[in-house]
Amino acid sequence: MAKEQRDDDYLSKRTRGITAQRSYDYDVHYYDEETGEKHLKENAPTEEEWKQQIIDEYSKIGEKSLFCYFIFHDNDILENGKMKPLHVHVVMKFKNAKRIGALKKQLGISRVENISKVKTYKGSLNYLLHITKQARNDGKFVYSQRDLFMFGEEVNSDSKYKYAHFNNLTSDDTDDSDAKEEIEKMLQDAVYDVRMNGTFYDAHDICGKFPGDEVMAINIYYNYKYKLDYAEADYFKELAKKRASEGRELTTVSVNGVGGSGKTTLVTSIANRLADERGIHTAPAKSEDKTYDPFNTYDYEKVSILNEIEAGTFNPREFMNQFDPHHYSPISSRTKDVHWLADYVFLTTSEDVRQLRNGMFRYSKGGSRIIDDDMGELSVKDIDKYKDEAYQFTRRIKHNVEIIKKDGFNLINIFVFDDRKYGYRLQKQIKVSDVFYLNEKELNKVTNDVIYCFEHPEIDITDGKVKRDKDLIQPKEYIDEFAYYDEEFKFDYKSVSKIDLGTNHGHMLKDLVTDEIESFVQRNEEDFYNYVGSVKYGKDGFKSKHDLHVGIGGSIFQEDIEIWKLEFYDYEKGNIPCVGLSYEEEEERKKLIDKVREVNKEKHYKELFNINQHKDFNDKVGVTQKDIKEHVEKKQPEKVVSINPFDL
Repeated sequence: MAKEQRDDDYLSKRTRGITAQRSYDYDVHYYDEETGEKHLKENAPTEEEWKQQIIDEYSKIGEKSLFCYFIFHDNDILENGKMKPLHVHVVMKFKNAKRIGALKKQLGISRVENISKVKTYKGSLNYLLHITKQARNDGKFVYSQRDLFMFGEEVNSDSKYKYAHFNNLTSDDTDDSDAKEEIEKMLQDAVYDVRMNGTFYDAHDICGKFPGDEVMAINIYYNYKYKLDYAEADYFKELAKKRASEGRELTTVSVNGVGGSGKTTLVTSIANRLADERGIHTAPAKSEDKTYDPFNTYDYEKVSILNEIEAGTFNPREFMNQFDPHHYSPISSRTKDVHWLADYVFLTTSEDVRQLRNGMFRYSKGGSRIIDDDMGELSVKDIDKYKDEAYQFTRRIKHNVEIIKKDGFNLINIFVFDDRKYGYRLQKQIKVSDVFYLNEKELNKVTNDVIYCFEHPEIDITDGKVKRDKDLIQPKEYIDEFAYYDEEFKFDYKSVSKIDLGTNHGHMLKDLVTDEIESFVQRNEEDFYNYVGSVKYGKDGFKSKHDLHVGIGGSIFQEDIEIWKLEFYDYEKGNIPCVGLSYEEEEERKKLIDKVREVNKEKHYKELFNINQHKDFNDKVGVTQKDIKEHVEKKQPEKVVSINPFDL
């Protein structure tokens, strides 16, 4: 559930008691979202003026309450040792319940986090003076009762002693029935919340909300535990019926690599990011002497991990039913049918998708009808209906993350299955250390990249082409001819038009423009902008980005600048034999690679022409056509090796 929706739901609730906080600093400043800087509002009140404003507003509200206490804190110290800005705390109780949203507006509270239901009046009121046990342990400044502002029917009725009402509510020997009432009310609300929304509550959640009354809270919690369990079971039973009739969105991810490659650690890191408060369901690897039952321990988690999956773990039909991305049905477990309602499932395995798939078909009943076994090399028979079964199996695995161990480093390939093109597109390749899973920073980066690819299935680095799978019926025009995905992938920006590179592969530019290229451009900034001006716009004399903007009379996309950096670097380093295309040519979706090839071809013909002018002499000294061919090939520019955007 989105935060905005949770906030709206919370503000619509009613309560008799609230505690809130309001800050002078926040009230008199506005924040520039772009720069993150704060600025003083025009005609902002002074601290004394602001305090009087609060007293006037809160006293009017407080007079209509059972009781209202508020206090200004002006001696609080932040963790960094600096003085905390002036702020006010308020605790109120009303005869009738009021909407939290209405009270937030009435009290001028800026953020939802700054207003909440009272958990215990004793604790809330004691905190006004910083005399709770936790506040004392934290060394907070202790305020005096003389600093309190007090209003309300119950406060006014206490005429014997000014602070009698406050002391009665905060005395140690007071039977805090309010605490019990609040805990029970919270758990009643929790039962409703679980039944309607499937929200997760545990003992730690409840106790954490009632500091000082943990013993009472835990006992009341267990009195309500059976209600929470019934509510949870009913909610997920209803959700299962809904998914059975309306469908689901299950994402299955295969993560393969040899033992010790870090696949389990990577999967756990990704799963923790995707999981909700229920955590992760992790099934053990299949045991030789036990029936494999991975869902027996499932407890409504959003994410499941099935470790060390191999060919004999499932039969193909069972796999396709259980991991169907859109159709839901309960799973038979040992003693009951399980409502497996995960949104993500990760399969760790030492086999790639093709090996896993073909192995499951081969070692299932009747598998030899579908699979050819040539000395252990398994392949699907060249029969359309069998290849279609292989396709149906493969499309269940939406993403494949492949960890390849190299000499001193690892390559991680992230693939997404393209239903329309019958294969996996390579979304991203990451070069990492061979122990990336032991380095928190490196592991977090890989985790971020993988999740980004999950969230953006449209991106790839193969210009829409898919990995060849000879067991599927793949149209030739969709197949990526780059056959060796276990090597570093070289993306040639020159083979894509500037417009397509910026729109379809813009996410790659930060990888393509390496630190080396960025540094080179910075060192040669004037030459770079002069290159852009003369080559792209036919204008000379540009020395900076400002000159470029003024000279062309308009703005420039940052993606264009990044692409031109690549081109400028290659030209200056001699990686390409000519300057780039003009801006008009780029807008026509022309490709730099075509110009490079044309220039190289012209050089080739010129070399041949020069040689043919001396044909008689060559014949006399015995120069053969083979000699000429070898000479011309040596004179050609070295094969261009594209910048590797993944060489971290």
